[in-house]
Parts: sequence; structure tokens; C-alpha cells
Amino acid sequence: MKSFLTTIYLLTMLLPSRLFAQSPDTLFAQKKQLIIDQVASNYTPPSPDIGDPEKYYWPFVMARLEKYGPQDSIANHWIAHFREHAPFHFTLVGMARIMSAYPAVPAMKEYRKQYLQEVFDRQDSYNAWTAEGTENHTNMTRTSAYLYAQHALNFPEAFPDARQKLQQMERWVRFWAKSLYTIGNGEWNSGIYAPYNIIGWLNLYDFAENAD
Repeated sequence: MKSFLTTIYLLTMLLPSRLFAQSPDTLFAQKKQLIIDQVASNYTPPSPDIGDPEKYYWPFVMARLEKYGPQDSIANHWIAHFREHAPFHFTLVGMARIMSAYPAVPAMKEYRKQYLQEVFDRQDSYNAWTAEGTENHTNMTRTSAYLYAQHALNFPEAFPDARQKLQQMERWVRFWAKSLYTIGNGEWNSGIYAPYNIIGWLNLYDFAENAD
């Protein structure tokens, strides 16, 4: 017991000095890699028949692509598998990132237009452009819609209204950003919803071609 306590004491004394000796960027990169390795290699998503399966599969797919590259067979399998799903909030925000960050993935090349078609075809209250729901649902959906419209500009014959949709979403982004800075987010104190409120905005920051 004494030896164990001594070990704990030494670790407590030594670890902070080792941590502070590294730059914040180095620490961030290490933590990032730990998460990628854990999700890519050790996480098992639930059955794909569960509700909103992409909520669980898209982070898994992205971790696989980060660790194993665009040819990873498992990541490509799931991108192909979900191509006919009617898009929902978690489908939209995850696929918007996969489509934008990993354009070289073979399944993404093959099914990009089909995914876009599913987005543009949905007309009910869960459509990408005027989706209803809680704030995190709206933030995931409409920020993603901007990026889908941006991608659809590459297929003018299939999506002739892509430019109009892009402008519509830009107006919403500017309006909602101003509102957030004025009155804040109603779900600000939710440990569950707060991350989902910001994911779509991070996607915009990373991938919107319009710097403004």
C-alpha cells in the first residue's frame, strides 16, 4: 500500500511538469489522436436499424477515415449503406462534414449526387431548408443545408435551384448568428445539446467557400 501511495504521489508531482513542458497545440494533437484511435478501433456502433443511426455511424466513419485513409473498406461500406436514408438532423450534419472533408473517398465520389438528391427531395417538416425542431436540430440542419447547396452547384442540371437555396441559407445564417449574439442560445446549459448546437457552425467555418 505504501509503495502504491508513493507511486501516486510521484506521478502527481511529475505529470504536471511534463504536461506544461508541451505546447497547447501538441497536447491538443495528442488528445485528438487518442479520440480518433478509440473511436476508429474500439467503438462498436449499435445496430443500423436503430433510430437516427447516422448519429452513431458518422463519427465512427470519420474516425476510420482519419486513421486508415479514404480507402478504408468499413467507412466506405457505411457511406454506401446509408445512401438511401431520408436525411434527418444527424444525417445532415455528419454527411455535410464527410462530403466536404473527405472528397477522395470512393463511396463518396460514387454516391455524392445521390445524397444531395435525398436532401433536395425531402419536402416535409424535416427538410433541410426550413426544418422544424429544437435549436440544436435547427443549427445542425440549416448550416448543413448551406453546404449541400454549395456542393449542388457542381450539378446545375440536377439542382437548378441550388443557387437560390444557397442564398436562402446565407440569409438565415446571418440572421441567426446575429440573434445568437443578441439573445444567446436557449439550450446553452445542456451538456447533451450544446455540442450539437455548434457542430454545424464548425462545418461552415471549415468548408463554406464564402469567407464572410
